[in-house]
Amino acid sequence: MKKLKLILVMMVIAGLVAVFSLASCKAEEAVEEEAVEEVKEAVEEEAVEEVEEKLSGEFDYLCYWDKGHVNDQYIRSIIAEFEAETGIKVNITNPGRDVLNKIRPAILEGNPPDLFDGHGIEMWPALIKDELLMSTEDLFTGPTYDNSGTMEDQFFEGIDQSWAVNGVRYFVPYNAHTSGIWYNKALFQEKGFDVPTNWDDLITISNQLIADGMTPFTEDNVDFYNAYYYYWFSNRISGPGVFYDAAMDPTGEGWDNPELLEAAQWVEKLAKGGYFIDGWEGYVWPAGQIDFVQAKAAMLLCGSWVVNETFDKVAEGFEFGHFPFPLVSGGKGSLTDVEFTTLGWGIPGDAENSELAKEFIRFALQPKYQVKWFDTYYYPAITGLGDQAPEDIKDVVELMESAESTHEMYDGLQAEAEWWTTVFLPLDDKLIFGNITAEEFIESVKAGTIEFHSK
Repeated sequence: MKKLKLILVMMVIAGLVAVFSLASCKAEEAVEEEAVEEVKEAVEEEAVEEVEEKLSGEFDYLCYWDKGHVNDQYIRSIIAEFEAETGIKVNITNPGRDVLNKIRPAILEGNPPDLFDGHGIEMWPALIKDELLMSTEDLFTGPTYDNSGTMEDQFFEGIDQSWAVNGVRYFVPYNAHTSGIWYNKALFQEKGFDVPTNWDDLITISNQLIADGMTPFTEDNVDFYNAYYYYWFSNRISGPGVFYDAAMDPTGEGWDNPELLEAAQWVEKLAKGGYFIDGWEGYVWPAGQIDFVQAKAAMLLCGSWVVNETFDKVAEGFEFGHFPFPLVSGGKGSLTDVEFTTLGWGIPGDAENSELAKEFIRFALQPKYQVKWFDTYYYPAITGLGDQAPEDIKDVVELMESAESTHEMYDGLQAEAEWWTTVFLPLDDKLIFGNITAEEFIESVKAGTIEFHSK
């Protein structure tokens, strides 16, 4: 009996221990759960605070476009929606085309803006080359604003690498241009001309136009417009890079390349063959463009902004058409190697609000905003929007969408401003005016290049 009582007492004690142990475990679990919840809430609160910190504040933006310009209005419309959606204030001012003259001193003085925009080809010698801008690698490799992919995957092939230094990207394109031959599509259809892909066919077309009393080409006497011809012939004959390398060769031996002489011979042939409209050497821009859209000449070699500058001046029956600069027989160029000239954003290296600036860039590069460049006859920097382009520029957009490789306008030499303006452009004008021969041009540009690099 005593043994039974002892057993019962032990069972009661064991039960009480179990109850207390269970209660203790539950208490511990409750404490642990409470602790986890507190940590979770703290993390979430910290994350919210980080997001709120990221999406608050203001930054300064210096705009390349003059206040009131159609592109300024477009950018301001994006800013208004960005401010409404994010709560970030953008302080935009418009130094216009003088923006780079203000940015460099501001950076060197330690008082830069947070964001600015302009031509990459102009930013290169003034800022990127000296690595005065902030790397945007994290922006390119990061997500798009809607998290549908990475930023770099949405650009046209190669243009995100524009003006990179040792593979590091400092420039973010927001629109792109190219150059090629504009033609009166209605006239070509009337004459039964196919769009030429090589210069032999284009010379045949031009000779037929002359025989019919018509002018093949008009031209504005603007030195960098005149330079399109030599640059494009060198590209189609030599491929990209050869023209640039010759210009940067301090020995001048690059100009001994017979392909660069052949390019000059083509320009001389056009200059002396009656292919340009009479009197164009005395034109003041935009006289040549107006001649073109008034159907006084069949073609115009120029940038893809021509429609933007002339759409309100076209003659009745005129129709915009565009084709890439044709190939030259035996040349190394390719129709799918497309010139891309880019405008875009840069962030100074010491910008105080760089993360806000990057957030704006991600926001502004959404397709719904990029497609609006078409409203001003400019071209988005991202792909896949060509079906929404106006009819007048669809040929250009199709060309850009088909690019398998890209190169810079003038082979990148406009960025070498001193050589470009002091050595090349004056001699190129003489060549296209028919005042010197191709051989004289090569001899002079070689001598000028040697002298330039010897200073």
